[in-house]
Amino acid sequence: FSSKMSDSLGAQLWALTSFTKQPHTSCPEAHATCQCVIRDAGDTLRFYGHADLLISRAPPLAAHLAESSEVVLPCNAPVLRSLVQYLYTDRLLLHSVKEGDVRTLGSLATDLQLDNLRRQLQGLLGTPLPTDPPPSGDMAPVPPPAPVDTARMEVPLPLAVSKLLDNPDLTDVGLCIGPQGPPLFWANQSVLAARCGYFSALLSGRWAVPPPLDCGRLRVELPEEMAPQTLSDLLRYMYQDQYDLRWIPKGDLHRVYDLMNWCEFLLLGPLFDHCQAYLIRATDCMNVGLIWQEAECLRAEEVVDHVKAFTIQHYSSVAAAPHFGHLQKHMLRSVLNAGRIMARTEWLMQTLAHWATLQLTRERPKDFIGPLPTPGAADMSSLIQDLLPPYTLFNRTTRMSVCSGRPRAARFPL
Repeated sequence: FSSKMSDSLGAQLWALTSFTKQPHTSCPEAHATCQCVIRDAGDTLRFYGHADLLISRAPPLAAHLAESSEVVLPCNAPVLRSLVQYLYTDRLLLHSVKEGDVRTLGSLATDLQLDNLRRQLQGLLGTPLPTDPPPSGDMAPVPPPAPVDTARMEVPLPLAVSKLLDNPDLTDVGLCIGPQGPPLFWANQSVLAARCGYFSALLSGRWAVPPPLDCGRLRVELPEEMAPQTLSDLLRYMYQDQYDLRWIPKGDLHRVYDLMNWCEFLLLGPLFDHCQAYLIRATDCMNVGLIWQEAECLRAEEVVDHVKAFTIQHYSSVAAAPHFGHLQKHMLRSVLNAGRIMARTEWLMQTLAHWATLQLTRERPKDFIGPLPTPGAADMSSLIQDLLPPYTLFNRTTRMSVCSGRPRAARFPL
C-alpha cells in the first residue's frame, strides 16, 4: 500500500475549498467541513472555507466570524482570490490583479496582521504602501526602530495549523477510541479531512454523520485496536510538516510499525511512504533482520529491497552481529541467490553454521537448561543444500565443495 500523491499541507487544505461566481446559482463544490463564506464587496465571488484556519492565520477575522458565518471584505474578486489563496498556501499569486488592486491587497494585509504578505507586496511595488511612514530627509534624525509586537506577527501556515490544537475554542472534533471511550484528543475537521482520506469521507457525511458530544463538538470513534500512542503520532503527523517523523526516537521502530499498520485503514498513503523512508534510514547491521520481517508483513516493498541490498553489501558485518539469527531462511537464501557476495568457502561455512546455531537459540524453549546443541554434519549439509542457489548460478564443483564441507582456497561469487 503506497501512494505518491501530493502531501503538501497547503495543497491538501486548499483542495477542500471552493469558489462560486455571480449569480451564485451553482452548488459549491467545497467539502462539508467548509462552513464559512468570505465574499468581496460586490458579491462577485464567494469563497467557502474553514473558519478555524482563517482565524488562526488572520486573527482579526475572529470578530467577524463570531457574529456571522459570512464575512464581507472591502475588495474586488481578484484581490479576494489572491488573499484567500495566500492564507491557505502561503503563496502569493496575483490573478489579474492590477497595481491599484495590489495597494488594496496591501491595506487588507495590514488590517489582517499579515506582515509577510505586506512586505512581499511592497517589494513588488517598489514604493512604500500608504500605511508606511514617509522616508525621512537627509537632515532629519533617524527615529529609533519601533518595538516588534510578537502577538501581531504573521504566523506561517504550518505553525498556524499546529497551533490550532492549542486553542480549544477552535477545535470541533473529539477523537475517541472505541464506542465507550472518552475523547482523548481534540482536533479540527478541516485538518483531519485535508490530511486523511478516511476522515475526509467520514466528515463529508457519505458514510454517516458523527454524533455530537455534550460540548457541541462531533464525536469521532476509532477502532479499539488503535493504541493512544499511535493516535497521538497520527495527529502530530497531520498537524505538522515533519514528514521525516523526527519526533519518533531512532530506536523506537514499533511506533513506526504501528503507524504503517493503520495507513491502509485510514487511507494515508503518503504516511506509509514516509514510514518506509524512516525505516530505510534506521537500518543497520543490528536490526536488519527485524526490519526485514516487519517490512514483509507490512508489504513495504521499498524497505524489503533496501534491507536485502544492505545485507548483501554489509554481509560480513551482518553475519558478525548478535541478531544475525533474525534473518529467516528465505531471507538468507535470497541474499545468497543474488550472486553478489564474494567469499571463501571456509568462511561461508562458518557463517552458515553460526546462523544455524543462532536459529536453534531462538527456537529453544524458555525453560531450556544446558548447553546449546550444535548442528551435526548431516543437518548442516541439508541446510546448506537448501540455502545455496541452483547449479545454474555458479560452478558445480564449488557447490559440491561447499555441501561436502571441504574448504577451497579460491574465491567464488555466490
